[in-house]
Amino acid sequence: MFELYNYLNWILTFLMYNLIGQGLLALLLRENRGNNVIYKLMAAISWPIIQLSRIISFGIIHPAHLGFLGFFLLIVLRLGLYMFFSYHNWIPPIIAPAAG
Repeated sequence: MFELYNYLNWILTFLMYNLIGQGLLALLLRENRGNNVIYKLMAAISWPIIQLSRIISFGIIHPAHLGFLGFFLLIVLRLGLYMFFSYHNWIPPIIAPAAG
């Protein structure tokens, strides 16, 4: 089960870093981001998270800020994943080596 936790955590981490990279690339490219292939690829990967953020926000949040909500949502999912696997004792405890 620990391997399943690791795989799910890696997927969520990849999506988080993708959102961070997309945001930084949007800051660098400004108006020309629609022509950039890398930005389009990042936007395609993060599209499900942005759509989920749009559904959760009920249109209250400005579309330019949905990435922040998506990032926060991914953090909550990662913490919830850790808490779920830890509650069921599917994550091995970290044992510190004995001093001395």
